Amino acid sequence: MAAVSAGEKSLRTRLDQAQKALAQLSQPRRGKKRLTQLSDRIEAAEEILRRDRVQGLLRLDYQVTTQERHLRRYRDRPARVVVESDVKLSVTLDEAALAHQLRMLGWRV
Repeated sequence: MAAVSAGEKSLRTRLDQAQKALAQLSQPRRGKKRLTQLSDRIEAAEEILRRDRVQGLLRLDYQVTTQERHLRRYRDRPARVVVESDVKLSVTLDEAALAHQLRMLGWRV
């Protein structure tokens, strides 16, 4: 039973680490590139899930918002429209998958 409780503790620690890392994806950091494209954000999130070995235990939902901004003309630069997109990531824990994973912890074939 000690192996099962140690495995559960390890799994919950990995889940917490993955959730914290996913929450920090959207925060701007000094010297780091902002992930504004959906494909970049998906790739980074999947890498975090793979690194912490929690694929299938967390549900990731992405929301993309696009905003057009009109920039006025300046000297010899013409007026233009800049399209800015922002990707929001929400993470939820899949309780059924977690319960199944916890049940399978002590079994060896």
